Amino acid sequence: MKQITFTFIILISNLLLAQNTFTYQFTPMTNAEMKIQSGPVADLFKSTSNPIDYMYQINNNKAFFYPIFKINNAQTAQIDLLELSAKTLGEYFYDYDQKLIENKIEILNKEYIVTSNFDDLHWIDTNESENINGYQTKKYITKRKEKGLTKDKIYTTTIWIDDSYPQDVAPFGLMGLKGLIVKVNFNGGNDLILQTIETKKVSAIQPFKGKNRITKEAYIKMTDDQLDQIKESRGVKMDLKS
Repeated sequence: MKQITFTFIILISNLLLAQNTFTYQFTPMTNAEMKIQSGPVADLFKSTSNPIDYMYQINNNKAFFYPIFKINNAQTAQIDLLELSAKTLGEYFYDYDQKLIENKIEILNKEYIVTSNFDDLHWIDTNESENINGYQTKKYITKRKEKGLTKDKIYTTTIWIDDSYPQDVAPFGLMGLKGLIVKVNFNGGNDLILQTIETKKVSAIQPFKGKNRITKEAYIKMTDDQLDQIKESRGVKMDLKS
């Protein structure tokens, strides 16, 4: 009986591990859009943004996470805020054996491949749980400080993770915890929510090609230095007290 039970567990685990394509949906930051639409630059931005689908594909201990942009046939030159956010966040490559993450992004019309490790983030357990679309999840947050033109800001990323899932599936490079991330929230704004898990044939996944490779720490320093230069040129001083 024990042998049959053990075999059944192994079979179920293998079936779960065979699931290798995860579809997520990235939804608009409603509050930000409402503020912009009531401001002086409303004509520059679309009043609403359609959700953007993301794919997380795993093959042979390598993974690829990327947005699927729809062809825009609109005649307007207005900016889609959600699409702008997705392009800023970039695409991700994962090497599960090396515990390596690559994030391909573009800044100031120059492409960079930012590298980090699976354990780079510090997660705080909120001791909260929630059932999301049938997944029993636990809620965690991570915080980071970002420089601004006038003051530093604390940026909070929240995830809801099903830690019973046998694979570690972490969109946007949010590794560090065991299981399947079902939902992500960025600082109270955009949400990313798991839609489907499917078994599909996935092509071999390769690291990104590019010469401008830089560590996450070096990238943060580079962008901070660029912001300091902008502030200096504008004569803006940071108010650290506020």
